[in-house]
Amino acid sequence: MEYPPVRLPSTTPAPASAVSLPGARHGQHSFDFRVGGAPTGALVNELNSRAARSDHQIKVLDRKRSAQADDLRAEQAAHRPEQAAHLQTKQKLALVELTAELDANTARQALVVEQEAGHEGPARPLPHLCQSRLGPAPSPRSRRALGTSLLLLAFRLVT
Repeated sequence: MEYPPVRLPSTTPAPASAVSLPGARHGQHSFDFRVGGAPTGALVNELNSRAARSDHQIKVLDRKRSAQADDLRAEQAAHRPEQAAHLQTKQKLALVELTAELDANTARQALVVEQEAGHEGPARPLPHLCQSRLGPAPSPRSRRALGTSLLLLAFRLVT
């Protein structure tokens, strides 16, 4: 019976992934793994160092993001009093506008009552008192609605 010829170790480089058994004689097995010609221990060390660098970069970026979020919160907190003052000013202006409209309507009504009573005054209503920015004089029903909305607005400002 013929046995295949014994191959001697070649001097050609190992393939991309190979396993060698350097100490496989006399019952001692020591496996040495190589990937792409590099021992696996070196690859594991390289991967561990890359993972450590990535972890460090993630921590740095997380700290930066946290700092930016804290800065944004502080900036928003600084603007809250300004926003509250702005809202309060807008509410006051709305109330003044409603009050001015109500005062103009009251003056118009007083002028009409004086004219009907025959008291001295202009022969006809002054145009700037009879015409508001919203149009002609409101009816009694719309005056009540305006008064109700004024009361509701005042109630909202108080609460």
